[in-house]
Amino acid sequence: MSVKVAGLLLAAAVAAGVWPGYRVILGLSPEEVLLVHVREENSLGLTTAVPSPEEPQPALDERQGVVRLRAGVSVPPWARVLVIRETYVAGFLVDSRPVFLRGLPATVEAPGLGTVESTARLLDCPLALRWAEAGQGGSGRERGVEVSLEGVDVPPGGPWTATLAPGWEWRVLAVDEGQGPVGLTSGDPTAEERLREAVRQGRPVSLLCVTLHGMWPTDSIEPDSREPGRDGGG
Repeated sequence: MSVKVAGLLLAAAVAAGVWPGYRVILGLSPEEVLLVHVREENSLGLTTAVPSPEEPQPALDERQGVVRLRAGVSVPPWARVLVIRETYVAGFLVDSRPVFLRGLPATVEAPGLGTVESTARLLDCPLALRWAEAGQGGSGRERGVEVSLEGVDVPPGGPWTATLAPGWEWRVLAVDEGQGPVGLTSGDPTAEERLREAVRQGRPVSLLCVTLHGMWPTDSIEPDSREPGRDGGG
């Protein structure tokens, strides 16, 4: 694992929890979907030494305010929720896919990936999404969403649920401590040292970030015309 990747995961250990991002300005157009970005980071697990030259590109360009979908994919007329599910290994994006939902509640499955060793993905669990109770995480057009990890593979530890307002992010972290994955929280005074020890010993570390972007105009969702290996950031 590179020094850069290890540093990012170590920083996330301190920052695990729910944090504010930029505040979303919600428009009035009915041509919108609720946008949720799910980013899974894994320190280890590539089954090939060199990533494919056809590796996917990040779908969300926050700087330009655009979501780019791969060729041939468009927003269905029935879709009310768009989940962008992306998986990274050792700093490389190995999978990026859109998941369209008719509404909430709903469950988004973690993709099975042949390019990644399953034992290195400690947080590849189904993600349940449901509207937050009234008065929690915003209201009206800024209504919050409750997110939680579910399924038999959820590691011990946690907590594995959070309520997000638009523009907020939830980060959870897990490490392999030799006898299986364990969740770490920022409130655990031993969390940072346990993470450092896992990195030193070459044991898997996984980070899951879920960002609720709020309502997103569909005219800012477009086909991806970028060339492989270029992120379009200029």
